Amino acid sequence: MAVLAHTEKCLEQSLTPNKGDDIDVFAEMHLSFYRKSLSEKITGQKEDVNRAAQEVEDTRKKAVQARQDRQAIEKIKDKHLYNYHRAEEAMEQKLVDEMALYSHFRSAGERS
Repeated sequence: MAVLAHTEKCLEQSLTPNKGDDIDVFAEMHLSFYRKSLSEKITGQKEDVNRAAQEVEDTRKKAVQARQDRQAIEKIKDKHLYNYHRAEEAMEQKLVDEMALYSHFRSAGERS
């Protein structure tokens, strides 16, 4: 961006009128070529800046998408972990209930 600003400043300076009554045709022709060269350079630099800005925007979009994907995967992982823990707790509770029932029937059988 600084290079572009410098080139634009050079072009602006080249457009200031020459302070002299004598007109040097060769100097004016040289200055005209210089201005044309600067204008083309400015156009190229602006294209480079626009291309770089587009690349930054594309990279930003990819980063946002990757973040969203990561968040979605984390949600799915958390949901599966929650479901796994619930299934484990249900199996443990069932085992405890069966043991309590077995203990109850066993103690009831001993009393009879």
